[in-house]
Amino acid sequence: MPLTSITNQEKYGNTATETEEIIGNTDKETEEIIIGKTAKKRKSNTDEEIIGNTAKKTKESDGNTDKENKESDGNTDKEINGNTDKETKENIDDVKVLGVRHEEYQYLDLIRFLLKQGHSKGDRTGTGTLSTFGPQMKFSLRNGTFPLLTTKRVFWRGVVEELLWFIRGSTNASELSDKGVHIWAPNSSRAFLDGAGFGDREEGDLGPVYGFQWRHTGAKYTDMKADYTGQGVDQLQKIIDTIKTNPDDRRMVMSAWNVTDIPLMALPPCHCLCQFYVADGELSCQLYQRSADMGLGVPFNIASYALLTCMVAKVTGLKVGIAISLS
Repeated sequence: MPLTSITNQEKYGNTATETEEIIGNTDKETEEIIIGKTAKKRKSNTDEEIIGNTAKKTKESDGNTDKENKESDGNTDKEINGNTDKETKENIDDVKVLGVRHEEYQYLDLIRFLLKQGHSKGDRTGTGTLSTFGPQMKFSLRNGTFPLLTTKRVFWRGVVEELLWFIRGSTNASELSDKGVHIWAPNSSRAFLDGAGFGDREEGDLGPVYGFQWRHTGAKYTDMKADYTGQGVDQLQKIIDTIKTNPDDRRMVMSAWNVTDIPLMALPPCHCLCQFYVADGELSCQLYQRSADMGLGVPFNIASYALLTCMVAKVTGLKVGIAISLS
């Protein structure tokens, strides 16, 4: 997994936006996700309990008898913190849900590993990389949580627009650029296409990339404006149908890596394959990336496939489980 210099920042952009609206969290749910406690739990602590001294205790403390001093100075941890046994149990449950360390540390730990132990390798851009092979990260999607990293800014609007663009089966980068999402603009410019041997293509035409493969695998690609309705294999629809009719199937794989079409693509797919899995009424998804830019691409793609999982779960009537990133 390469760690390149942050020269591609413009490609993925950085804007913190309406995550809550997309994944459907209410204000209450957002509070639960961020803080790990429900409003009810917070409400259960009165000002008296937080301070750890009731009015009676204060009065006793002012009396300064031996007994009163003992009561005042000998408060249990339970009294000082204002936690009842029930509240303590709730705190423990919160730790179980959130884990000893937040899931985002997987990403931070992997960056540290790459900086210390990554293999120095060359690459086609001449930038050079520090890389490793096959690390895995798992992120829960349960209880309204969503793996949008917070230790760096992620271009959330770009994540959403690109995913919808994939789902439409579009290969026209201008559709994204017109919405202010320029992540594909460099690879669809006139200069880039001419240099890659696609001088006969209109500017913005990326060839049979992700969306085309998701919705029309096997169809003959002509250009970005052609109507491919009913042509090729609609992998995404097939997966949705399989989840509904045979959720135990082990062939729910969607691939953008079409060996025949790769020479026609402006850029071969980096996140090239994902697999869906159903268990206990939950839908999970595992993503495989052949090449993954840790600084920019990985956070972007984690959010993208987590969102795709939420969307597929919604239309198939399932809850969401986990999202796995394998690079």
